[in-house]
Amino acid sequence: MDDITAFLKGTIRDDQCLGRCLYIHGVPGTGKTMSVLSVMRNLRSKVDAGSIKPYCFIEINGLRLASPENIYKVIYEALSGHRVGWKKALQLLNERFSDDTRVGKEDNQPCVLLIDELDLFVTRNQSVLYNILDWPTKPNSKLVVIGTIYSHWIANTMDLPEKLLPRISSRMGIQRLSFGPYNYQ
Repeated sequence: MDDITAFLKGTIRDDQCLGRCLYIHGVPGTGKTMSVLSVMRNLRSKVDAGSIKPYCFIEINGLRLASPENIYKVIYEALSGHRVGWKKALQLLNERFSDDTRVGKEDNQPCVLLIDELDLFVTRNQSVLYNILDWPTKPNSKLVVIGTIYSHWIANTMDLPEKLLPRISSRMGIQRLSFGPYNYQ
């Protein structure tokens, strides 16, 4: 959890969001998602105490979406409070994350996006995954993506980035965290 805390604290506190993606993999039940949620609760208490600046947090579980494209609707609704179709949501999210003239208070806060079961967004053309991982690379996006992977669905998920299209693996970066299986110790 220390690695996750350090990654997020630096991102939020120092406003170092550019290109920030953290890829967490491991077998089911090892606490990947729960660890991130625990860190987020801890950071929220620091916001309440005034020791770090406010940020938004969006948690999405890929298993709950009918199709990969629906992630755009969920993200947009979480950010704006408005419901739109996925194509319109994609257009508005592209504008939001690439626009350097945003003035709203919420727009200027860092946003942490936790995507549980990130591997479900690996489609044939990989456009959904590309868009999600490309947004943090935009100079003023202030978006951080944390993706967790269910290791049994893709063989050796440690090298998942290398198995994706080059344009996507370059967006995932090198921030990787492995959760090993529990042992008796």
